[in-house]
Amino acid sequence: TAIMELEQQQQQQDLQVSGLRSARTNPAYLVSNATSHLWVFSAIAELVDNAYDPDCAAAHLDIRHEVMRGIDVLSFTDDGRGMELNRLHNMLSFGYCDKVPVKGHKPIGHYGNGFKSGSMRIGKDAIVFTKTRLANNAVVKSVGLLSQTFLARIGADTIVLPICSWVNDQLAETDPDGAQSLSLITHHCDLFGGFESEVLAQFDRIGKHGTRILIYNLKRTSPDDPSSALELDLVSDRSDIVNSETLQSDAALPAVQRMQLLQTSVSPLIRRSLKAYLSILFMKPRLIIRINNHKVRTQLMQRCLAKRAIDYYSPKLSPSDETRLKLRSNSNYRVRVVIGVLPANHSDYGAMLYHNNRLILPYEKLVKEPELASGVALIAEVDHLEPNHIKQEFIRDANFRNCFLNLTQKLKEYLELHRCSDSAAASSAAAAPPPPPPSYWRWVQCDSCQKWRRLLDVSDDEFRSIEKRAWYCSMNPDAYYNRCDIAEEVEDEESMVQDYRDARTTARRRNEAAAIRSLLSNSRPAGQSAASHSAESSSKRARFDPPSATSAAVSSSTASPQLGGRHQPSRQEVRERSSNINSCSGGGGNVAMNSTQVEQSVVSATAESSTAAVSVDLAAVKREGAVSAARFDRVKDQLRSLRCSVIRLLGHISSDWSTDSDGGRGGPVKVPEFPDQSVDQLLARVVQDLDRQKKQAQQQPKDDGQKQPGASSSNVAAVSDAQEANLSDGEIDIKPIVIDDD
Repeated sequence: TAIMELEQQQQQQDLQVSGLRSARTNPAYLVSNATSHLWVFSAIAELVDNAYDPDCAAAHLDIRHEVMRGIDVLSFTDDGRGMELNRLHNMLSFGYCDKVPVKGHKPIGHYGNGFKSGSMRIGKDAIVFTKTRLANNAVVKSVGLLSQTFLARIGADTIVLPICSWVNDQLAETDPDGAQSLSLITHHCDLFGGFESEVLAQFDRIGKHGTRILIYNLKRTSPDDPSSALELDLVSDRSDIVNSETLQSDAALPAVQRMQLLQTSVSPLIRRSLKAYLSILFMKPRLIIRINNHKVRTQLMQRCLAKRAIDYYSPKLSPSDETRLKLRSNSNYRVRVVIGVLPANHSDYGAMLYHNNRLILPYEKLVKEPELASGVALIAEVDHLEPNHIKQEFIRDANFRNCFLNLTQKLKEYLELHRCSDSAAASSAAAAPPPPPPSYWRWVQCDSCQKWRRLLDVSDDEFRSIEKRAWYCSMNPDAYYNRCDIAEEVEDEESMVQDYRDARTTARRRNEAAAIRSLLSNSRPAGQSAASHSAESSSKRARFDPPSATSAAVSSSTASPQLGGRHQPSRQEVRERSSNINSCSGGGGNVAMNSTQVEQSVVSATAESSTAAVSVDLAAVKREGAVSAARFDRVKDQLRSLRCSVIRLLGHISSDWSTDSDGGRGGPVKVPEFPDQSVDQLLARVVQDLDRQKKQAQQQPKDDGQKQPGASSSNVAAVSDAQEANLSDGEIDIKPIVIDDD
C-alpha cells in the first residue's frame, strides 16, 4: 500500500509539471565550468576524491599515461563498488550528489560537480566505464560519454549524454536508447576506431567491480597551437606526472634537462609533482595510489613530525553549524592541532588544513617570517569550516577568521617555546658536541589491509628501499604489529596534550620572570656607570638568591642534577600546597578573600618551591648616604607597571596547581581567585611605604653600612605593620617575588 501511494504521488507530480520546459545546458558551459580549477592538480584531485568517497570505497587507484591510436590518454582505474546505469547518469549530470557517511567515513564531495569540472579541465573528452554486481550476483556494465568533440560534431545546443548498459553481457532491456548510445560512442569516440569490440574490451581492464575513466584530447600549454606541449609532462619521469606550466620549459628539451628544471624550480614541490601532492592529499591515507604502476608513498604527516606537540582548539559554533556537523547542542567539538618539525625532504612550511580528511589549504603561511617558521608545520582538520566548490580554499566567513587567529596564536606559542628552549640549550652547552638531529618516526602502509605500522630502528636508506616495493604487515619486525588483523598503534594523546601545555606554561612563566629581571636591572640612577650598576646588581642577587635554611635543606635533598641543583617539588609537596590553599578558602569552597588571606594563601602555597626568584631589592637605592626623590618616583612607576604581571603570576598559581588523591593529574582544585583590587591594595601599601621612607631618607640620610635585609621566600612583595617598626630610617625592605618554574 505504501508503494502504491508513493507511485500515485509521483504520478501527480509528473502531471503537475508535464508540458513545462526544462533547463538546458549549453556545451560551452563545460569549458567555463572547468576554468574554476586554476591548477591542473586540483582537477586530478577531484577524480581521486570520487574513488576515495564511501559510495565507491576503492582500495586501489591506478593513474596511467596510455597511448591509444596515437592519442595521449590519462586513465584512472579503481577497484571500488562501481555504478549501475542511473548512478552513472547522475555522475555525468550536474548537481546530483547522494553521498552519505558510512561507518565514520565522511564523503568529500557534496556539490555534484567535481567530475565534470575536473575532467574537462584535464582534457576535452572523457569516457567512463563501470562494472558492479547486484544483489542477485548479476554483473552490470555501463559506459557513458561526456565529450566536447562529440557535441561539436553533431552541432548540439545542449549537453547530451550517450549512455548504455549491459546485464550479464546483454544490452539492458530497460534502456530503450542503449543501442543508439552504443553506436554514437563507437563512431564518435576516437579511441576505438569505430569497433564495438574495442569498447567492450575496456571492461576487461577492470576487476570484478570498479570504474575506469579515460580522458583524452588533453589540454596543451597553448590551446590555439596543436603542436604545443601538453600541460602535463607525462614522459620525463614515468613514476610521476609533472605540471609543465610550473617549469615554463620548452617541449623540445630532452627529458634529463626537464628533470633538472623540476629539481631546481623555485615553485613548491607539490605544485610541480603530482606524486608529492597525492602523498599528502589525505590526512589519514587509506587509498593506495599508483602512477604508471609506481606506488605513491602516502605520508602520515601528523605522526611523521619531530618535536611534536598536540593541542586542541574549541571553536564557538552557531546552531546552524552544529546542525551541519550533526552535533548535539551539548557536544564538545574540538579541532585537533598537531605542530612539529618537518622531515628534511620537505622544503616548505606552514599550516596544512584538512576538511573531512582531505587537504584544502597546503602550507598556508600563518607566520610570515620564514626565518622563524621555516621547517615547522601545523596540521589540523577543521571540519567546521566550509570549503569552496573546488576544494582548494575555505569560505572566508567569521568561523574562518576566528580559526585562523587561534591557529596563528598556537603556532607562535610553539615557535616561541622551542626558540627559547633551543637558545637555552645552546648557551648551556657551548663546549658540548652538537646535538643529534631530531628523530622522525617511520610509518609505512600495508598494501593488503591499508593499516599504518611504525618501523623501529630503520635508517634512511633502508626506509627508501622499503618505499620502492610492496610492504605487508607480516614484514614488520615488531612482533606486536605484524599481522593484518591487529589494530593500529594508538598514542597516549591526552598525556601528550598535557605535557605540551605544561611546557608552554613553564616557558611563559620563565619569560615573565626574565622580563621582570630585565626591568629591574635596567633601573640604575642617572650618573651611575654601567659597570658599577652591574656590580651592585650582582651583589644584590648574591644577597637575595640563596634560599633560607629550611629551603636549602629541602633543596639539597631533592635537587635534580639535570636541573642544576634547583629544587623540583614532588607530588606530595604539590598536594600540601593545594591543601593549604583549600584551608584558606574554607575547605575548598570558592569563597571571596580579603587582602590578608590572599597574602597567607600565596605564601603557604609557594614557601617550599623556590626554583627561580626575581629579587625586588630596593634597600640599595641609597648612594653615598643620599636618596634621590626622583628615584623613588621611578620605582613607584615601575611598581605600577608591574601590576599586570603580578596579577598574571597570581593567576598562574591559582590555576595551574591541581592534583588528585593518587598524586596524578586530576580535576582542578578549588582555589580562590585573586581579585585585581587585592593586588592594587598590596601595591598601594608598597607605594605608601615608599613615600613615607622617602621623606625619612631625605630627613636622615644613611650610609651603606647599615644592616641589609635578609632573603625571604615569600611570594608577594609587601611590607607589613610589624616589619615597619623594625625598619631603619631610609631603608626599604621588599620581599622577593618567587616564580615557580615547575
